[in-house]
Amino acid sequence: GVIDTSNADGSKMEVVSVLGQVGGPVVTDLVEVFSLCAIGSSMAGASVSLVDFFEDAIGILSEKKPSEQIKSSPVVSGGEFA
Repeated sequence: GVIDTSNADGSKMEVVSVLGQVGGPVVTDLVEVFSLCAIGSSMAGASVSLVDFFEDAIGILSEKKPSEQIKSSPVVSGGEFA
């Protein structure tokens, strides 16, 4: 069917209220559940990507060779300065 948008305020159309008027409370509940699932999955995806990023960063930092760590140090064995 055709949805009447004359009840929309200005250029913004509140989808939940319009669908609630057309489809009833069941449609309104389904739209709210869908919105909550979308927000939850976005938060889960962001969390997983952050964890993956930090795992990669820690892995790269811990792969330094001992010779590179000595070169980056201002003091060499025996107390001599580099």
